[in-house]
Amino acid sequence: MKFGIPWWCLAAGLVCAVVGRTRAEEPALPAEEIIRRTVERSESADEREARMRYSFHKRVVTEQMDGKGKVTERKEKLYDVLVRAGVPKETLVQIDGKTPPPKVLRKQAERDAAERASYSTDPAKDKEKDKGRPRDKHAKKQEHAEKLATEELTARFHFTRRADEVVAGRPTFVLDFEPKPGKLPEKELTDRFLNHMAGRVWIDAAEFEVARADIRLLREITVWGGVLGKLRRCDFTFTQAREPDGLWVENLSTGVFEGRKLLDTLAVRFRSEATDYQRLPDGGND
Repeated sequence: MKFGIPWWCLAAGLVCAVVGRTRAEEPALPAEEIIRRTVERSESADEREARMRYSFHKRVVTEQMDGKGKVTERKEKLYDVLVRAGVPKETLVQIDGKTPPPKVLRKQAERDAAERASYSTDPAKDKEKDKGRPRDKHAKKQEHAEKLATEELTARFHFTRRADEVVAGRPTFVLDFEPKPGKLPEKELTDRFLNHMAGRVWIDAAEFEVARADIRLLREITVWGGVLGKLRRCDFTFTQAREPDGLWVENLSTGVFEGRKLLDTLAVRFRSEATDYQRLPDGGND
């Protein structure tokens, strides 16, 4: 009796061989091209999100520690966050599991009323107005965290590609980064901070979104020669995840900061976790 190989096995083998050879011949993207595409994706996100609205809950835990790493004070805050035209608005709903004090709620209500009165029915126009509008500190922090890939920021660093990895089931490009040699822009204290940061970033291979970033401070940063304070340690991790509808959202950020403010030694650990994302109908007033 003769045993033949089924035709579909031969066909499958041929396809696999061709595909495997094609992938092997594909040139690996250099780190500079990966970053260029990531910045391009980040900049185009503003247009994609111009009429997009979504909400989520954010829980922030901040811990003050003594010199031995023992927690001396812990505070937990829960926010309801609404993102409209790419602009996040945070509403504080709990502090350590309790309703915020009346004074805090009154200030929040006044702020929200002023924002609603200034908005039109066109989210894109509202976002243009937001460029010059004073922002509350929580919204600023949220926006800065999301804008990890800008041309101005990435231009400060030299990127080196490492072995690819899988993050949350998705292939990613892995790049190490460090400050470029020579004099870097230093207009503000933030610039000094950025110019002494290094770390690793994971870029989604399909959509060029930042899936994760691990950042650390390379050396101590002083304020006014160390008189006003200094930052000795900064370890920060940021992760994003892709929702089923294609939206990339922040889901977790953690950090440890150690330094001195005037004569007081500071050691702070924080964790910010976002959950329960929901897409809302596009457009309209809030």
